[in-house]
Amino acid sequence: TYNVCGGRSVTLEEFLNELESVLGVKIEIEDGKKLITPLNNYGDNSLLTSAGWTPQKTLTETVADFVEHLERVSHHQS
Repeated sequence: TYNVCGGRSVTLEEFLNELESVLGVKIEIEDGKKLITPLNNYGDNSLLTSAGWTPQKTLTETVADFVEHLERVSHHQS
């Protein structure tokens, strides 16, 4: 399994909103004004999409997979 980008920029605020949803907790940010601007770097999947590939997972699914992975890793390190 590979994690390939969806080809669109996501703000840190959007990512944190998804993380809050997956975890079921509220994440407090001290200076939320900095979260409005999208990140200037994002993946370019045009080579793959030109070959017929399409993204298979939403941002929510990707964040949930990330959290699950971190939980597995932390259990192995305990």
